[in-house]
Amino acid sequence: VLAFARGQSQVLPRKLWMREFMSDLEEMLQIELAGSRVTHVVEDRHRGSVRMDDAKMKRVMTNLVRNAREAMGDAGGEISIVAEAAPNDDRRVLLRVSDTGPGIPAEMEGRLFQSFATHGKAQGTGLGLAIVKTIVDQHEGTLTVRSKPGVGTAFEIGLPIE
Repeated sequence: VLAFARGQSQVLPRKLWMREFMSDLEEMLQIELAGSRVTHVVEDRHRGSVRMDDAKMKRVMTNLVRNAREAMGDAGGEISIVAEAAPNDDRRVLLRVSDTGPGIPAEMEGRLFQSFATHGKAQGTGLGLAIVKTIVDQHEGTLTVRSKPGVGTAFEIGLPIE
């Protein structure tokens, strides 16, 4: 967090197989979601390589999953993580993290990725999504979000394949 705040965070991308990343992610999710009423699904539809700093991208996924779990609260729900080829772009892979939570509150629109922007979390610092955005940008990736009240939220990350 301190490195991020100082602007000292850097990524060291390398070529790796998506199936390995997704397998590691599956193990991480089992630990992260243990004891909660949140289930998860992890699917690798890409089955190829990708260029990324796997430690930093695991941080991205952990931040997104943690936010989703906290948003769903005691009611629980489902988190889905899917890797697939980007439509109409054979040089990118998409990582989609979606949940069945309450959606993003309207008051967060426009400041979702700003540092210290938080909503409804007593222990939240408001840095999680700012860190996500910074890491995705450092990967020369794209980041989009879709949210619908009462239905859920989906974050989609586009990363270079090579």
